[in-house]
Amino acid sequence: MRLKHGPGIFSKMCVEQINAQRDKTVALVSGIRTPGEVTELQKAFCKNFFLIGVDSLIEIRYARIKQRARAGENVLSLEQFKQSEELEMKGTTGVHSQNISATMKMADYKIDNNGSEAELNKKIEALLKKIT
Repeated sequence: MRLKHGPGIFSKMCVEQINAQRDKTVALVSGIRTPGEVTELQKAFCKNFFLIGVDSLIEIRYARIKQRARAGENVLSLEQFKQSEELEMKGTTGVHSQNISATMKMADYKIDNNGSEAELNKKIEALLKKIT
């Protein structure tokens, strides 16, 4: 889809949905993986847009996918998972591919997600209080 409609297509679709629900004070868009998606959200919401990068150690992410047991993910070895992550982090096919590393560099705030879900939720709540 990015090849056909540009690197920010998924964010453009989100913008349409957010604008249709303008009575909401906060909208959350997760899974942003390309700088083009960030740019689209910045253009649409200017100073009302904050990119929050959430990251954890690769070993923790691997343990979580194993526990989640989604089809295809839970059969990956740690080495295969690391290779897959490396491709997503760097991007492989120009502006249309995922480039999580470049996207994370654009983050206004960063949250460490190496703990429990409860700890993550506390960090998110604290940050939301700060920026809203």
